[in-house]
Amino acid sequence: MSSKVAYVSDFNGSSNGGFNLFTDGLGLNAAPGGGAPPGSGSYSTASPAGSLTVTVTNIDVSSLSSSTALNGYDTLVLYAACNIGSDPAWIKTVNAFFDGGGKIIVMDSSQCANGNGGDADYSKFEKAFSDTYKLPEPHDPFGTPVPATGYTYTEAETGPAQTLTNHLPDCGTAPCNEPGNALTDAMVLNPESSGWCESLGATDANNVSGAVEAYNHNAKGSGLIVYNGETVAAPSSNGNASGTIAQTQKHLRLVFDNFLTQPVNSDTLPCSNPVGPQTQVPDLPLVAVPAGIGVLGLGAFVVPAFIRRRRNSTL
Repeated sequence: MSSKVAYVSDFNGSSNGGFNLFTDGLGLNAAPGGGAPPGSGSYSTASPAGSLTVTVTNIDVSSLSSSTALNGYDTLVLYAACNIGSDPAWIKTVNAFFDGGGKIIVMDSSQCANGNGGDADYSKFEKAFSDTYKLPEPHDPFGTPVPATGYTYTEAETGPAQTLTNHLPDCGTAPCNEPGNALTDAMVLNPESSGWCESLGATDANNVSGAVEAYNHNAKGSGLIVYNGETVAAPSSNGNASGTIAQTQKHLRLVFDNFLTQPVNSDTLPCSNPVGPQTQVPDLPLVAVPAGIGVLGLGAFVVPAFIRRRRNSTL
């Protein structure tokens, strides 16, 4: 389990969009340590996750220039650090931490894309992956947000204690509900992300299916890295008519808490579903817009049911 957590984001820049994982994503009233470097404070997991209190220290991504920046920590949270690949020294520090048996969670928060914080470059990380992100968030031709379908896969995991999917919806009879829009504009792994193991699957509102959460180990089998592509920047109820911001934040907190309580060296994660090719759900039919509503009143026209944009990065 985690004990000392380094919370790394672009505090001194703009790639994180000013969002904070704890207040914006998880719905806390205040972030540990005031939410800015060099602040440090405690964070406790919430029910139904296992009981755990950790110390969280806020670290700007630029501090990773020092090879000792992560000394004394057992867990690294990379939150919307979209510029992580801009300095080889930062990558070297992260790789050394991982190779030494550290636990890492990467949460891009749908922030790391052109138009937001910029595409993140993870190509020099020890374990490679790439993901997808589409802008804008899908809407139908009348401006109504299009909901995602919910989780399509939940890995069956057993102890020794907590697991990554503990208390999350059992998707043995998929699809199953995930409240709010954490999946509507989520990212999923691309098929070239070899070696990764899917813990949660989803089909986003752009009809791309894949691993919305996955994990991997270092070459020694000791370090653990987890990727979660759900939206943890400013979750809203737009993606689900029955969802609310509070429901989404409660869900995201469980996802995060499961990560903190997941053991590293003694984990029994089964890798039941290695990451493979994505599937593309067939498009909805083109939508005909009646004459008189078209651009400049020029008559009827059709618009695609969805607008797609593919983002490739490698971690």
